[in-house]
Amino acid sequence: MKKITHATFILAVVAVTMVFLAGLATAASAPSPKDLEKLNAEIAKLNADADQPQGDKIIAKLLMDTFKVSSDKVASLVGSTALIENKKQQYGEAAAILAFAEEMPGGVTVENITKVSNMREKTPDWGQLAQILNVDVGKVASKLSSLEIEAQKRIKQTAVDSRPSGSAASGIR
Repeated sequence: MKKITHATFILAVVAVTMVFLAGLATAASAPSPKDLEKLNAEIAKLNADADQPQGDKIIAKLLMDTFKVSSDKVASLVGSTALIENKKQQYGEAAAILAFAEEMPGGVTVENITKVSNMREKTPDWGQLAQILNVDVGKVASKLSSLEIEAQKRIKQTAVDSRPSGSAASGIR
């Protein structure tokens, strides 16, 4: 039986340490508090937008077009109960679930949407969910921000389009 030399032992320890550190480097890091704050703010804004006249229809259409999902899929996400919070999900949460699925390998698939939805029921915050799924919260927050900006634009345009025509409506006296 050969004796392991001191140099061989040190080399083996260094190799194992490097493999361990490489594994840590590829593991999902905790999302920044700033990104989580932005994500939660965008979810709240989308929820508020949905409460405006025609807002729910506008956001549903945006989600269908952006993520290439059916109206049934959007409807199933909106109104389902998030068990952790024991409250109904709204359009902001549905948008976040779809944006998370988009960032996963394979993109927006029924499997990824279901996985995110099911994990969301058990995971108390978006940051933990992002770590588990190895999703970049900053990208999800940016996606929701873009959706919210477009929703606001369409809601304002719908309000303008629905005003009665005529001199009183246009401000001319």
